[in-house]
Amino acid sequence: MLKVKSNILIMNKIVDKTAQQQFQKQKITLPIAPASFFAMTLGLAETGNAWRNATSLWHLPSYIGEVLEGLALLSFLWWLLLYCNKWIQHRKLAETEFNDPVQSSFLALIPESIILMAIAIHIYSQSIAISLFWIGSVLNLIYGAYKLSGLWTQERQTEHTTPSLFLTFTASILVNALAAGLLGYTNYGYVLLGIGTISWLIMDSVITQQLTVGGLGAKTRNFMGIYMAPAVILFVAYQVLC
Repeated sequence: MLKVKSNILIMNKIVDKTAQQQFQKQKITLPIAPASFFAMTLGLAETGNAWRNATSLWHLPSYIGEVLEGLALLSFLWWLLLYCNKWIQHRKLAETEFNDPVQSSFLALIPESIILMAIAIHIYSQSIAISLFWIGSVLNLIYGAYKLSGLWTQERQTEHTTPSLFLTFTASILVNALAAGLLGYTNYGYVLLGIGTISWLIMDSVITQQLTVGGLGAKTRNFMGIYMAPAVILFVAYQVLC
């Protein structure tokens, strides 16, 4: 009898273990995505904003701009879910990205995306838009200050000087200024515009020197598209504030 009972217990353990393994296999595993994928949200949102302006100027179909803004919102929620999941299930990868002197610049796209979601929503709900704006704006400034303190206190190798620096210290600040003007915070917007402009002039000289003397590595040459962004955002933000 004891032998039979022990065999039954062993069989039950085997069945339980097999069931657990099958359950683990059936679990949905989310993909790992870098923070740079938030650039897709930026592209959709900014194209949607441009189409909204084109609608009023050239009487183009308005629904296209709203579809683009809706896709931007969906993409933001999706990438935010993947990024949060990375910190939960793949913490080492998330920490490596956060501490990387180049890749960490793309984390500035997260608060910038929140600000762009505020712009997307403001024609439907001013209160939600304002809440999103202040969340994104504060996170934008906190992260920028944190990264700036690192530039002052830590050594930086020349190959780490890439146009991605504009994301943290210039482009996101100028988008912040643009949204502030659009939502009626004009004085605050001018302060942000000043910060972004001074940062652009300083960073542009540093990055231009690196491009002239040292160049960019093979993996960072595609960052040149970022180099053209600050000037455009600066003048659009200035137009909104004026």
